[in-house]
Amino acid sequence: MLQTVQQRNSRLLLVVLAAIAVAVAGLMVLLSQVGGEGPQDTLAGIPQDGTGLGSEDAPVTIQLYEDFQCPACGQFARETAA
Repeated sequence: MLQTVQQRNSRLLLVVLAAIAVAVAGLMVLLSQVGGEGPQDTLAGIPQDGTGLGSEDAPVTIQLYEDFQCPACGQFARETAA
């Protein structure tokens, strides 16, 4: 009898955790669709020239090289840098 109570509690805990995971995933999807600043809003007021971004007089220059056959580089280019 004690074992069945423990099994029932374990199953209940598993169901509750699964429900929480589904709720969190749904909330994340909803929040990702709500929006926020787009890339154009983020870059407003920053000088742009071709592929260059920022002032030519900046003390630091960052050059970005990407391999779009690399899954991580492609995902970054599509989802983050775009």
